[in-house]
Amino acid sequence: MTAAEVFDALTSRRDYPKYTSGAILNGDPMPLSMAVSILKKEAGSHFDPDVVAAFLRFLPQALMLYRGDHFFPEYVDNTIRSLALDLLP
Repeated sequence: MTAAEVFDALTSRRDYPKYTSGAILNGDPMPLSMAVSILKKEAGSHFDPDVVAAFLRFLPQALMLYRGDHFFPEYVDNTIRSLALDLLP
């Protein structure tokens, strides 16, 4: 649940600033690719690597549920393409 909650917090508008790599960001939604990158980077230290891998396998399906609602369609499509390329051998 933590990986999903962090992803949601990073990619949603918040009234408080977001932090990454020592930088303070505003409360605007973070790009999906940046949020995915943070989860991958923190796998093994802040998150269980198996949980992050499972979350990223499911993420395209979850993004399609909110395509056009919470996220712009092009934004979702680009992220899904990128995740699919990551899964190639």
